[in-house]
Amino acid sequence: PEGIAKGIEFFQQAIARDPRYALAYAGLADCYRGLPIQSDVPSREAFPKAKEAVLKALEIDDQLAEAHTTLGWIKFWYEWDWGGAEKEYQRALEINPDYPSAHIGYAHLLSSLGRHDEALEEADRALKLEPLSSFNGAMKGQFLFHAGRYPQAVDQLQKTLEIEPNFWIGQLLLGRSYEREGRYEEALEAFRKARESGGTTGPLSFTGYTYAAAGRKGQAEHTLRELRSLSEQAYVPPYNMALIYNGLGDSTEAVMWLERAYNERDVRMVFLGVDPLWDSLRSHPVFSSLLERMRLHK
Repeated sequence: PEGIAKGIEFFQQAIARDPRYALAYAGLADCYRGLPIQSDVPSREAFPKAKEAVLKALEIDDQLAEAHTTLGWIKFWYEWDWGGAEKEYQRALEINPDYPSAHIGYAHLLSSLGRHDEALEEADRALKLEPLSSFNGAMKGQFLFHAGRYPQAVDQLQKTLEIEPNFWIGQLLLGRSYEREGRYEEALEAFRKARESGGTTGPLSFTGYTYAAAGRKGQAEHTLRELRSLSEQAYVPPYNMALIYNGLGDSTEAVMWLERAYNERDVRMVFLGVDPLWDSLRSHPVFSSLLERMRLHK
């Protein structure tokens, strides 16, 4: 998105002026690590740049909570080094116990590892520090979703969207929670809103999945074709393709795309262990093997 591109430019200018400015390297690293999640940039394109910048920041100043948090995100989203990520988040919180991003990063990791209660505690700490943060509010909704607490997730996300109705991540997560409750029309409407204000193909893939879940196979297949044609012009994360195939009950194609997502270090793979949308594949040998390779809970 435009905001991230501007951020990269400003931090690069700051570094050009003062090559020993640790916070600017940490900020630059954080911008790069956000790209694959917020705008479908391939992981292998963004994360090595993020890693290089964050290591430079820590070389200049090892006491930066911001840099340790970003390194935690990199180890989580890209390196799938759960122990390493936990250490970085804990180090950040040792340096600054009141740093909301470290709490929310740590919560993300705990949630993906199936440690739901701990994840929600960390999310609450972040929200106590930044009660009006739409991002933190939406993330708490996501952690409730992954814990299987769908009505609570809906409630949390609706509250978050009162603050910022066009926050696409909030709309996306609300749609996912509606889908789990069988509220398909509301889910599709939330995905439509997410698509209007978001910069990724995520809302489109969840739309396709929801059509399939609602028994509207033709529309699901149409969405899949739309995603395929988009992939001819720009990068579409393989995880997003896998989602619709899985919704359509085509496990062969779904695991093939997940295998590709694994090879491309698609950030969304971190949710494989806890996302209920994959429950139908949990006994599939390829899926089990992916979980094992990623050291994720079954």
